[in-house]
Amino acid sequence: MTRSPALAVLAALALTVGAAGQEGGMARGRSGPLSWEAPASIAPRVRPLSETVGDELARIEAWLGLPPAPEGRLIWVEDRAAFDAVVGGLAGWEAGITDPANRRIVIDVATAAGQGQLREILRHELVHWAMVALGEDAWRRLPAWFHEGVAENWARIDPLARFTPSLAWLAFRDELPHLSRYRDGFGREPVTASTGYALGYLFVRRLVRLHGDDVVARLLARVRAGASLDEALVAETGKSTLTLEEELRRELGSWGSLFGAFYPEFFLLVMLALAVAIPFGLRRRRRRRAELFHDWNREEHRARRRARRRARPSVSRRRSHPHRHRRHHHRRRRRAARGG
Repeated sequence: MTRSPALAVLAALALTVGAAGQEGGMARGRSGPLSWEAPASIAPRVRPLSETVGDELARIEAWLGLPPAPEGRLIWVEDRAAFDAVVGGLAGWEAGITDPANRRIVIDVATAAGQGQLREILRHELVHWAMVALGEDAWRRLPAWFHEGVAENWARIDPLARFTPSLAWLAFRDELPHLSRYRDGFGREPVTASTGYALGYLFVRRLVRLHGDDVVARLLARVRAGASLDEALVAETGKSTLTLEEELRRELGSWGSLFGAFYPEFFLLVMLALAVAIPFGLRRRRRRRAELFHDWNREEHRARRRARRRARPSVSRRRSHPHRHRRHHHRRRRRAARGG
């Protein structure tokens, strides 16, 4: 049965207990259906987030069209060693885990770079907890990639983003793994797991973009009624999982998607190239300008020299024969003497 958002919020508020206590080196409290506990050393960091659990779950339940989530525990641990001690046997890249069988969520605080990321990890795990209300049979019929895709679309973050290769590039080269690879899990390799998370996220995001924000709730309603995810997709979208996946792969492998995926790197490359080229270009321009001025001065100097050379002959002829008039005078005197 689908509850309205207003009723969901009121129900969560009614369940929320604002007071939190601390005993035996552990901080404890309760919000909505979840009691929470954390070592005193990280209590100041996790208490504000823990107190939002009731409201957050109410919003998630309204989005997914699910009944109230069951009661359970939210366990915060301060490092990987404590995380492994509680859950054990996991791959090592997990930031948190929802364990329906033991009615608990466990989150490793040390994996979050900041408070914002820690909040998104909590939101991600709360989606999984809300989906526990599907029932064990329906929960198990949903593939792992769909579980994570729904959670990622609510949390709007991928804690494994630092491992994610370019899906557009993989699709363009036809090397993108198929969703069926992530039917039962994501493996122990962080890059492989991150690719599966990202594919699930993009698949669900595309569904929401094409078929409305309530499409996930409609799909889950059919799954609760006994349908498989593929049957629910055909009923709600007219297309099977394989068809929708092929459409997503074509979108990812398009030139537009490829350019969009590499645009930040391309822009950075252009900026770096400009940062190198502009000073070099300015330096070359200054050098060229200096060379032009040098050539211009040299030509001007040569022109002045040529002008002086053209002006010298008349002066030099007058000065180069200082006795010419005297010799002419002596010749006239000699003629006069002979005539006399």
